[in-house]
Amino acid sequence: MPVTTFTVSAIDTGTDIFTAAGHNQPAGTPCFISAATTLPGGLTADAAPLNKTSILYYIASTNLTADAFSLVTAKDGSGTPVNVTSAGAGTILLQLSEGLDCQQPDWVKAGNSVEISNVPLAVPVVIANL
Repeated sequence: MPVTTFTVSAIDTGTDIFTAAGHNQPAGTPCFISAATTLPGGLTADAAPLNKTSILYYIASTNLTADAFSLVTAKDGSGTPVNVTSAGAGTILLQLSEGLDCQQPDWVKAGNSVEISNVPLAVPVVIANL
């Protein structure tokens, strides 16, 4: 999947607004935020995209312009923006990926098996003998 990256030039912790010139993404766009040194306070690190421990954010419908955005956890971009408590350190990036999760898979462990469902373009799968 091709990844599109925008550099975040400012973060207003009073309004939870990020500035990334020309991002121009619509509300509900799935994204990850990364940092060269320290993530902005209030955000959770993403160690491995699309696994059950990763945090995927969405562009919020509030505070949205071609150059500014807030983050939410609702897939449709609705809800209260994530409370950003500090600006972080190092280069902060907004990362978008074509075809990135439009829905995250659900994982259910049953005995020695894990059932994976809600996978885009796939049917539920059972992986046995884990």
